[in-house]
Order: sequence, then structure tokens, then C-alpha cells
Amino acid sequence: MRTVVSSAGAAIFLVTLATRAVAQGCPDVTGCWQGSFSGAFLGTVDLNFEQTGNQLSGLVGFGIGGGIGTSGLSGTAMCDALDFTFSTSGGSASFSGHVTGDCMAGTFSLVGPTDTGTWQACRVSCGCGNGVIQPGEVCDDGNMVSGDGCSETCMFEPGFECSGEPTVCVAIVCGNGLIASSETCDDGNTTAGDGCSDTCAVEAGFTCFGQPSVCLPIVCGNGFVQPGEACDDGNTVDDDCCHNDCTPAPPGTACTPAGTCDGNGHCGGFVIPTLSEWGVIVLSLLMLAAVLYGRQWRMAVGRR
Repeated sequence: MRTVVSSAGAAIFLVTLATRAVAQGCPDVTGCWQGSFSGAFLGTVDLNFEQTGNQLSGLVGFGIGGGIGTSGLSGTAMCDALDFTFSTSGGSASFSGHVTGDCMAGTFSLVGPTDTGTWQACRVSCGCGNGVIQPGEVCDDGNMVSGDGCSETCMFEPGFECSGEPTVCVAIVCGNGLIASSETCDDGNTTAGDGCSDTCAVEAGFTCFGQPSVCLPIVCGNGFVQPGEACDDGNTVDDDCCHNDCTPAPPGTACTPAGTCDGNGHCGGFVIPTLSEWGVIVLSLLMLAAVLYGRQWRMAVGRR
């Protein structure tokens, strides 16, 4: 009896060792991974896994067409085989794949709408300052220094415009000829009174366009319809369809050449025909009447 128990115990022990050996040969995906996906959608994916046994949790960051989203993930890791899901604005996403060394790859499907494709990601170092924008970060310029546009905690700093990965930040400087997000104009200087102020704001009485900005004073009669004007016909004549204060004449007002104003500062509408034009119109009507009369006469003769 003791021998049987000992044999059974040895068998269980050997199975346990074999199981542990397999587990020890399986990768631990805890950490950060960065990659992309393609198929129905093209975009980037950043994964931050926490593996406990065969259970996965963590965060996923994904970018599609310039939009960025972050969501919690959950799933399983059965040795080198992964399956995890996370929520999206349109429903949920399901990812599956296999780990090979420091990279993983597989397929995905989106539920609501249903779309499929492939994805891949490779291991990267975690944390702010690695040049990779990961969940919880809005920028990462490859360092942990504040004052350069992307702070030591990988957040945007005021006075800068940042883009890209690794993030490149440029100080917003009025007078460089480039219109930044906080500016309404930039004419390449910091002189006030020329339409674009020393703080790069459009000044009263001017309208600005282009980059570097070109600013024009708002003057009725210059041919440009500017703020405060309903029309501008390039003159200061008061008895045409656009008055000398750049307001339109009422629709139906007679204008030259013979016609009426359309109410938007233009001369158009019905034009009184000349005598020769009246003659053409009358002759055309007589010819049409003759054709119609001829048809009726032939039909009447045919009935007889």
C-alpha cells in the first residue's frame, strides 16, 4: 500500500515539475509595448500590461486618424498566446495574438461596427521620457526636463505648440510670421498700429489674411468686402447699387445699364429690351403662331 502511494506521489510530483517547467518557459508580458494596426482601420497602439498568473490587466492607448483614445484592458495570457479586450467609443475591441521574443502580433476585431485587421507591437521602456506617448501622457520629448514645452510628467506646457512622437515643441513667438493657436494674426513684426498688434491680435479697423499676415484698413470703396460692409463695388458713388457707405440699395432699384439692383450691391435683374430687340420678339411670336395655326388647319382637313 505504501508503495502505491509513493508511486502516485512521485507521479504527481513529476507532473507538477513539468507544469512549472512549461510555465517558466512562458513569457511575462508585464510592461509597455508599442506598435500599429491595419486592415479596416490604420492606426497606432500602445499597451501597458500587468500580468498576474495568466490574467492580464492594464491600459491601451490607440490613435486613429489623428484621434487618440485610452481605455482599460482585460484578458488572459496562456503561455505565448494572448487574448484581451477593451472598450472604444463605438463599442469594444477584441485582440488576440502570440508573443515571439520582444514582439507580439495577431488579429483584431471591432464590435459595433464589426471590422477586422492585423496588429503588431514590440516591447519599449515604460515611463515619461522614453520618447513614446503612452497612456496617461499627452506628449513625450525623450527627456524629463520641464520648460521645453513637454513637462517632466509628460504634460503640455503653456506658451508652446507640440506635435509628433518623440514630441517636438516650438515656443509660440509673436512676430515670427507664423500664426500659432493663440494668435489671430502674425505679420512678422511686433509693431502696433499696422493692423496686427504687438501681441499678434487683429486691431480694430483692420482685416488680416495670409501667413505672414497682410492687414488692410477697413475702407469702403477699396473693392474688398470687409467686416462691417455688406458690399464694396470699388467706388464711393452713392446712387448705384452699392452706396458710398458700402450698404446695398434696396432690391428693385433702377440701375445703369438699364436694369434693377439685386439687393446685394449688384446691378442685374430684368433689363428693358431695346426697339430692335422688341422687333425680334414680336417676329418670333408671329412665326410661332403661324406654325401652330398651320398644324391645326392640317388636322382639320385630315378629319374631313
